[in-house]
Amino acid sequence: MSILATIEYNGRSSQRAQPSHLRLELLLQDSVSEVKSKIHRALSVPANLMRLFCGNFELQDTDSLLNYYSYTNQDVEGRRCLTLQLVM
Repeated sequence: MSILATIEYNGRSSQRAQPSHLRLELLLQDSVSEVKSKIHRALSVPANLMRLFCGNFELQDTDSLLNYYSYTNQDVEGRRCLTLQLVM
């Protein structure tokens, strides 16, 4: 099953700027390591410099997104959506 993830992150130029957003199509069975790899391809940020959070929880590389399914919301089209925060 796929979900639409919104990745919120601060741009490199200013920490005070409004967060930028990246939207990715992910699979629930994706590991956090795979998610970081997809973010790396989109933003050219090394995966080892990324920390991902879902609410107050830091995602571990060996976790599956399925562990965070309870944090998903349903959008108007009935798709499951997940918001993650990226810290670089």
